[in-house]
Amino acid sequence: MRSRGVTLIEILTVAAIIAILVGILIPATQMARRAALNGKQKMQFAAIETALVAFKNDYGDYPPSDASVAAGGRDFYCGAQKLAEALVGRDMMGFDPNSGWSMDDGAYKATTGRRDLYLDPDTANAYRLGAGPGVVGLFDQNRLWNLAAASFVLCDAFPQYQIVYTEGTSTRYVRVGSPILYFRANRLGRTSQEIYNFEDNMQIILAKENIDVLNHGRSRMSPWGQDAKDRVAAFYAFIRDPRVPVVDLINKPGEGRPYRSDSYILISAGYDSIYGTSDDVTNFARIGGP
Repeated sequence: MRSRGVTLIEILTVAAIIAILVGILIPATQMARRAALNGKQKMQFAAIETALVAFKNDYGDYPPSDASVAAGGRDFYCGAQKLAEALVGRDMMGFDPNSGWSMDDGAYKATTGRRDLYLDPDTANAYRLGAGPGVVGLFDQNRLWNLAAASFVLCDAFPQYQIVYTEGTSTRYVRVGSPILYFRANRLGRTSQEIYNFEDNMQIILAKENIDVLNHGRSRMSPWGQDAKDRVAAFYAFIRDPRVPVVDLINKPGEGRPYRSDSYILISAGYDSIYGTSDDVTNFARIGGP
């Protein structure tokens, strides 16, 4: 009895079924990975919020977020950097109560008088902002738009950048996320623009967009990275609580009331690593957002 072979039609049918299954499984896997990273990011925000409460209990207020500028008009020191200084220290050795919140204040002379770290350094996801020859960091320090390269930032849970560690003859690679943006509220303000200042993290956003263009060969500019007027309008639309009525958002984009108007805002760039898009993870629940 002659054995029957597999026909071309049967092979094509099996291939079609496999293709359909792959088409179903790949998006499901990506959704599951995204959901897991979102959950991890929310847990990191919860840890940061606990640490910020402890910091406020010790010092009477949350850390500042205004963008300080060192002598000579260089070395911006922004909200994301000040958040890391408060919770892990400017040099990962704990917060110095003598800090003047400026990279040129000369406060960090020794480890004496340091507080304990408010976040565990092993889980804080803190990395030096600037990288250079023999220096481990997040971005090339020659392309940081005058940011203080020696400072640290807390990175989110969405792996985007590759950090290279070299120890002797061994080299290892770690993938880390984007800097977490931090804005402290001005509790005396009446509108979104008076309560939160977009410029608090502007240099961080510009540096990241610059690095993304270099790494990806194309623009990955966020909705906050357009010309000045559109940038301001997009940011305040993003943080505005739509439940609070406003009169004229077209001519006064900073009107209205923001979320978390009495404390601070944390923003992760999310899965797409671009600030200002719908998948950003925040410490407030946006109406109609993710």
